[in-house]
Amino acid sequence: MDFWPRGPTLRQAMERAEAKAHVILDGTLLPIGRIAGARPFYSGKHKKHGMNAQVLADPFGRLLWASAALPGAVHASWPPVPTASSTPWPP
Repeated sequence: MDFWPRGPTLRQAMERAEAKAHVILDGTLLPIGRIAGARPFYSGKHKKHGMNAQVLADPFGRLLWASAALPGAVHASWPPVPTASSTPWPP
């Protein structure tokens, strides 16, 4: 048994979102302290070190899905994990 609960996959969240009028997909940089070898964590856009996260929410702001945190240097359009833009819809 995992100590930390796991949320739904993006596909599961999109299935729940299908009945909604619209959903909100947004991303943000979560600032972190500078660490040794931090080049992958440096965001040139924000000029700081951090981790990128993307979230999918319903029209009321309730969280439907959150991505894994990625190094800040990874551009949001590069999808190493399934994102709404990289997942074909409908399935």
